[in-house]
Amino acid sequence: MELTYKKLIDYLNMGREVEFTYKGEQYSITVTPDGFSFCKSNSDQSENFQTLSNLLDQIRIDGQRLEEIWSDVQVDVVY
Repeated sequence: MELTYKKLIDYLNMGREVEFTYKGEQYSITVTPDGFSFCKSNSDQSENFQTLSNLLDQIRIDGQRLEEIWSDVQVDVVY
């Protein structure tokens, strides 16, 4: 599924959730009662953020911000 970074932000702002794959690893961004959660599949840990802006500024995958790697991401599902 093709999804631009701008459209990702639009979807997340609408309360939608996304699962994606980067370098063979699966990740998800979900909406919680307290904000947003970012987690890597097969991991017991998740990172929680009060705002989408905080999530987008702070998440790092391979030392890079989500925006920097987004063109290499395969979107699996948007809920």
